[in-house]
Order: sequence, then C-alpha cells, then structure tokens
Amino acid sequence: MRSRYLVTFSAALLVLAASCLCVAAEPKVLAREGRGTLYEVEGHRVAVLVGSPEEMGHQHGVLLRDDVRAMQEIILTFSRSADALRKHDYYAGTLEKAYGECEKFIPARFLQEMDALADAAGVPRRDMRIANVFPELFHCSGFALMKTATVGGELLHGRILDYITEAGLQGHAVTFVCVPEGRNAFVNVGYAGFIGSVSGMNEKHVAFGEMGGRGEGLWSGVPMAFLMRMAMEEANTLDDALRIFRDSPRTCEYYYVISDGKIRDAVGLKCTPDVFEVVRPGQAHPQLPTPLPDTVLMSADQRYRELVARVQANFGQIDVQRAIRLMDQPVAMKGNLHNVLFAPERLTLWVAHAADPARTADFAACKQPYVKVDFGALLDATRHQATASDAPATQTTETTLPEAPAVIEGKGDDRNWPPIAPEDDPALARLLESYRVLPEPFDWRATLRMNALKYAIYDLTFPSPLRSAWPTNNTVHCEYFRCHGSAPRPAVIVLHILDGRFVEARIVSASLANSGMDALLLKLPFYGERRPPEVASAVIEPDTFRQLVVQGVCDIRRAAALLAGLDRNPEHHVGVFGASLGGFVGALAVGVDGNFDKGVFVAAGGDLYRVITSGDNSARRILSRFAERGLDGERLREFLAPLDPLTYARRMSRCDAILMNVRDDPLVPAACAEALATAAGGKPIIWYDGNEHTAMVRYILDVLQRTNTHFRSFGKEIPAVRTAASYPVAVPH
Repeated sequence: MRSRYLVTFSAALLVLAASCLCVAAEPKVLAREGRGTLYEVEGHRVAVLVGSPEEMGHQHGVLLRDDVRAMQEIILTFSRSADALRKHDYYAGTLEKAYGECEKFIPARFLQEMDALADAAGVPRRDMRIANVFPELFHCSGFALMKTATVGGELLHGRILDYITEAGLQGHAVTFVCVPEGRNAFVNVGYAGFIGSVSGMNEKHVAFGEMGGRGEGLWSGVPMAFLMRMAMEEANTLDDALRIFRDSPRTCEYYYVISDGKIRDAVGLKCTPDVFEVVRPGQAHPQLPTPLPDTVLMSADQRYRELVARVQANFGQIDVQRAIRLMDQPVAMKGNLHNVLFAPERLTLWVAHAADPARTADFAACKQPYVKVDFGALLDATRHQATASDAPATQTTETTLPEAPAVIEGKGDDRNWPPIAPEDDPALARLLESYRVLPEPFDWRATLRMNALKYAIYDLTFPSPLRSAWPTNNTVHCEYFRCHGSAPRPAVIVLHILDGRFVEARIVSASLANSGMDALLLKLPFYGERRPPEVASAVIEPDTFRQLVVQGVCDIRRAAALLAGLDRNPEHHVGVFGASLGGFVGALAVGVDGNFDKGVFVAAGGDLYRVITSGDNSARRILSRFAERGLDGERLREFLAPLDPLTYARRMSRCDAILMNVRDDPLVPAACAEALATAAGGKPIIWYDGNEHTAMVRYILDVLQRTNTHFRSFGKEIPAVRTAASYPVAVPH
C-alpha cells in the first residue's frame, strides 16, 4: 500500500460514532456568479457550484480565478519537469502521457466542465485537463468505525491526506458543494481548479476516501479522481458504489474506503486495472493483519499499527473529538495537507487544512483547528435560493494579485558580502588566489516575467566579476523568485543540473518562495543565455573548463553580495542549494568562500577524479576530451584538485550543510558523498534508495520538504551577523 515515491498520501479510514460537539458558523457570502456562490466559514472557503457542466465550470473559474491560475502554476511545474526529463525515464511516463492514455475514458461532462473552467479562469484548456489528472502520478489516502466501536453506533468516516505542504497547495484549498443537473449533489474537499475528488460525500449519505499505491504508468482507464467523482454523482447506496468501482476501467493501484451512513456500513477496496478486492468490517487482509470488530482501518506500516492501537484504546467510546485525535501524527505524516471527518448520517463534515510552513513550524493539518461544514444545510439553502428568485445573482469582481513592479534596478557592491575567509594552510591559500577578484560596485536589473499570489518571477542580470573570452558569457542571467511584501527574509542561491533546462531548479525555487524565502536561480557559465552561439558542444577544452568553474564560483559570490545588500535581507542570510552539477559547484563555492551559513547539496560529493573516471556516460565525454589533451592518471588528478569541493571541504565546517544522495549512484559513488561530508566536519547525509544518478527525481517531494525546513532555520543556530568591510587586495583576472 506504499507508493513507489517517498512522499505518499498516508491514511487510515475509521468508521466511528459520535455526538456533535461543535456548532457550524454562519456562512458569509464572499461573491456570486450565476447560480454559484463563494462562502467563507471560519476562514475556510466553500464554493457552491450549480447547474450544467458548463455552468459549474464557469462559476468555478470566475469565483476562484486567481487561485485556479496559481494551482495551475504549481501542478504544471511538476508535470513539465517530468516531461522535460522524459528521456531519462524518471517516471513510468509523464503527466502528458497519462492524460493521453486516459482521456478517452473521461466522461464528456467532465471535459466540458474543465474547458469552461479554463476559459473562465483564463488558462489554456489543455493545461487544465492535464493538471486534473495530476493524482495519477502522486497518489492519496483515508480512515472508518461503527456500531460497537463508537458512542451511539453512528458512522463517521475520517480521511487523512499527506502530501507536499511546501508546494503551497493549502493556500488554494476550497470545499466544493456541487449540485450537477440530473445527478447527486456532493461535497468535495479539494483545491481550486481541480474538479475531481480525493475526499468527498454525496447527498445519499455515501462517503469516499482513497490512498495511493503502485502501478504508475497503468493509465488506460478512468483517472482515480474522476472515478471518485463519478461514484459520488451516481451512487445512491454502498452497493451502487461498489458496482461503479468494479465495472469501470481503472488505473494504477489505489485503495479506497467507502461508507454509507444510511446503513452504518463501510468497506475497504484494493483496486488495480485487473484486481478488485473488498475488505469488510472486521475482516483481515494480508496488508491489514490486525482487524477490529465493526471497523475498516486502512493505512501502512507503523501508521497502521498506531491507528489500530488508538482505536483499541478508545473502542466503544469514540466521539467526534476522539475521532479527530485519531488522525494526529504519527498516523498523519509530516506533510499532512488536509484531514476530513465525515458524519454521513447527518451530512456534516469537519475539515482541517495545513497552515503556511513559512509562518509556523506546526503547519500540519492535524495541528490546525477543524471547521464544521453543514453540507445538508448548505444544500437546502442552495436549492431554496434557486427556486425563490429568478433575479440575476451578483457578479463577483476579480481579486487582484499583489503588486509587482515591472522593472527593479539596483546598485550592488561586492563589499556587501565578506571577502574569502582567511586560510592558514599556505598551499590551500595559494589555490584560493585564483578565486579572488577585486571588489567593485555593479549594476543589476530585474524584469518581471510572471506574477503569482505569493511571489513574482523576474529575469535578473548582472555582470560577471570574472571576464571570459566570450562576451555573451560575461552577463550572469538569473531567475529571481521574489516573495511579495517587504518583510525581512533569507535568500537562497539555486544552482541547476547538467542538462541546462532548469526545470528542477525552478521547482526548488518556487517551493522556497512558497515557503517565504527569496530564491535566485543562477545560470552557470555557458548555460542558458550565457552560452556563446559559436560553442556547439558541452565538451570543452580543459583550460576553458577550469576557467568556467572558477567564474561560476565568482558569480555565486557576487550573487550573494547582491542578495545580502537588499533591504529585505538585513541579516545577510544567504544560502546555497545545488543539485548534481550545481551541487558540486555549490559545495566548491561554499568551501572557497568560507562565509555561507547554510547549504543543501543533492546528488553531489567530493573527489572529482573519481566522479569523472566512474565510467558514467555523462562523464565519459569529458574524460575523453581531457585524455586527448594529455590529461589522464595523476596529471588529471592534479588538474582537478583546485576545482574539487573536497580540496576546500574543511573550510565548510562553519556552514550548516546537509547532503542528499542515492546509495548506489553510479556517477557519484557513496564514497564521494561520504568523503565530502566527513572532510567538512561530519555533515549529515540523507540517503535514498536507487541505482541511477537520476533516481533522486523520484524523491523530489521529500527533497523539497527537507530543503525548505533546512533553510527556514536561518538565524536559529548560526553565528552572529558578519560585517563585510575589509577586503584584502586581490589580483585582477
């Protein structure tokens, strides 16, 4: 029941009975569009959508336009990264491929609704459709007790959704009350721009939750989220729901809990395209070895064992409050995005969404207040309103994004960042001289590329402090993910991988910005706009290779001076993130500089000689060119030493850095990561399973969570603020 990816949607579904201890707040009308209404209930948004597929899509797109656009940005960042990396087969396929295979199985009414939603929100129809099959790559979770297990025997259905809280999805959370023409009305706890369901209940008192398993790439069927919605619209009973799930073509591997408040019953399902297994209350299953009477408990590993223990301890006494506490960590995971407790008999639910990780360390949904939503009352009010008056509803006005200047210009100065830290070892001090440049003022300019709800993206340029023979290469191009607002915040320099598409670096930068930190994606020499048109191959001469590495380090130091000189970073808190190529260059820059407080290095290490001679295809081209120039054996080792992070590793000791590596990486052997970590003062390494250098992409969600958590701790353990006043005289290059 565990996804192949590290971040899965953990869940447990309990069928519980309870008395109502909460009173639902009076909904406040925020806006109307046609027959649709956007409410606020204790800070949570509830959108009521009514009518034909086209009407519901239009209402959705108008009422939540900016949220829909932001969600598209978040989701498609991941899908485009998968698409760009397709040739490496990081996934069984891309989101584009998933949609292409399952499109013919999606009911026409859902396609019509998505197209109307896209048109109203002002996003491409194709992007909207692709984004809505996102759960086919990253799966979900849920929890059910009844009869003797609960107070009064009432059925309650709990659901835990664990997912990446660092991406900012919770900022666009919406509970939808949908009243489609000719079908069951339902309530759906979801997100703006997403018409499918992972947590929902219909007016016939049937509730649904799911959790993901394996089977990525098996997409010839109805996408899970649409299958859930089909069942909510069409199932009047538990048996109806089972028939829909059994008879519909299915994708991947999913586990479901479905409950029916009319009969106080529930089942668990294990579904793949070829397997349909039903687990009844109290029934054992090889993956659920500890059944309890009148319960369906579905989770995995330690979470399952903890859930069983909690239910046993409270058996027969579980009410709403105890049911909610069953969903606390560790049953919920660290990235707990939302929790829902359904009371199907009364058409009521309690919802908690994760908080903003940038604002609190206790951001998991299980640590937030639960808001009661009276689905039955909202449904009655909606139908009464529809028959009480034919007057046109109030048109909502579009909310505005935070202001972002079209152009930002500034004067930087290398003296805003400390000089290269002193070195007592004479041999090492001589090597550091090649990285010293005369400090000087410089101009920088940032032009707005895109504005989003939490940050804006700018194309930022500044002159390289080290001039090369190629004028195009001497302007440093960056993408500046600048958080809205003027509050003090740290900044992180983000360095990219070898392929030069920058997709993974953009994912990291967007994730950091969503967590409240500015991110500067710096394009290394000869990458992106810096690549001279006359240079056709990435395999370059050894002397050019050396010059570009040194230039990259100098560029990183100037970028730190730029960020440290901004009013929004008064404490000069600048960190470095790098992956693969960027990890090596980033670790080198941190060691050479000796002043950075924070670093995260992914799929990187030390001992360049071992990496280049590892036999990996990407290293073989470099090795071949160097051998042609007489650099092999000890001569090659001597040539690489001044460019090797391992050479300067002990100068990283003051930097709070972590490494993340694949255990059996053929390009960066474990020994290379361990050598760098040890020489740098015993830095921790987070190990991931895999035998490919590219395997790290499978764990991107966990990498993002750990990265954001690490950089958010700026100012908590680091030394006092440095002053950057005295630079030694350096020899200009």
